[in-house]
Amino acid sequence: MALGIGYMFNIKLPMNFNSPYKALSISEFWKRWHITLTRFLTQYIYIPLGGSRKGICRTYLNTMIVFVISGIWHGAGFTFILWGLLHAIAMVLYKAFSKYFDKIPAALRWISTFAFVNITWVYFRASTINEANLMISKLFEDGMTLNFEITETLLNIIPISVVYNLFDLVGNLPIIMILLVSVMVAVCLFTKNVYERTMEFAPKISNLCTTAFLLIWSILSLSGVSTFLYFNF
Repeated sequence: MALGIGYMFNIKLPMNFNSPYKALSISEFWKRWHITLTRFLTQYIYIPLGGSRKGICRTYLNTMIVFVISGIWHGAGFTFILWGLLHAIAMVLYKAFSKYFDKIPAALRWISTFAFVNITWVYFRASTINEANLMISKLFEDGMTLNFEITETLLNIIPISVVYNLFDLVGNLPIIMILLVSVMVAVCLFTKNVYERTMEFAPKISNLCTTAFLLIWSILSLSGVSTFLYFNF
């Protein structure tokens, strides 16, 4: 929306997200995620603190400070601070062991980065740390259960033997594994960032109809209630 409105006024805003979930390390993730915020924190906090010019220990300390501040910037709560601290620890560990981590096959680096980022998002979005801990523990403990609603829906589409074989296959796996694999496949195969889609956009009838439909839908949806993410800040 911001990019589109900017173009309407002949203003080209800088790239802010560059397919961050395709990152192969936590360092690359933060080069792709919220790029303008990362640039701001680097220029006005990390570099004035000394950056990486005052030895390894000071570099690690400066990294920790920047990420904790990033957590506080996102929200005034212990969950945001812990989220920033977890990313700080991950970044320090990567800086310390990058020469070993970068030798791991790309697929494993991507999976580990993707899993870490999405698990820590639970702390970012949960109301309390205890609530986040509970949700994460459930992700790793509970498997899929075959309930009546799921069974009835699937039986209307595919044969009963296929349904039960499917749940026999995945029913004992932690939900976190199923979700991560599903989302990772979607990210890997089907997603493009805004700039990639912009390059493909052209003024034609199909795009006109799609845009008009989305505009009308947006106007009709204005009466809906949507809680602002940072309303407690």
